[in-house]
Amino acid sequence: MDTNTLIHEIVIPNYPSKIKLSEKQRAKYYHKNKGKKPPKKYQNNRYVYNKAKVLVDVVTGERVIANPRLAGTPKMWNVNFQAIWNQAIRFQQRAVITNKLKEIFIPFIKDLKPIKEFPIKFEIFICDIDMVVDISNKGVIYTKILEDLLTEYKIIPDDKAEFINDTGRCKWIKVNTEDEVHMVIRISKSNNEMK
Repeated sequence: MDTNTLIHEIVIPNYPSKIKLSEKQRAKYYHKNKGKKPPKKYQNNRYVYNKAKVLVDVVTGERVIANPRLAGTPKMWNVNFQAIWNQAIRFQQRAVITNKLKEIFIPFIKDLKPIKEFPIKFEIFICDIDMVVDISNKGVIYTKILEDLLTEYKIIPDDKAEFINDTGRCKWIKVNTEDEVHMVIRISKSNNEMK
């Protein structure tokens, strides 16, 4: 089988490098003996802890917000497996992330012609201005989402090794402008050789 035979090439403009988890982030407050310590500007007589052990401004009576730049802004998540690996993201939030990514990729996958010859090779190329996380940390998430969608939409019978035996390649290609930012997914024929 010719390993260079391209089966599908999928181009995704403005690929999902970040996804919105919520419209507004909740305000966080300084709690006595919990969380981070307030900065020095709040360590004077104007600021005291109330009965609920929350830091308040005695002049205004308002609680002091610990995340003033983020409170009220959309909560964005950089696609990055590291947060899942170190368990900063738990099961419920992982499910939300998975569903949001699937929604973005479905229009590019759902109408592909089913693949009949196996095994296949699966590669992702990310063309972006910069890459703030390890490319492998992005690739593992995209690969899993896309392989699951190929199975769900019956483009392939299953994503097990019998069908996809060459996977996980994710390459970053540096570009210079926003207009050039995109993702390319290549699905090609594979073989049972070490090349």
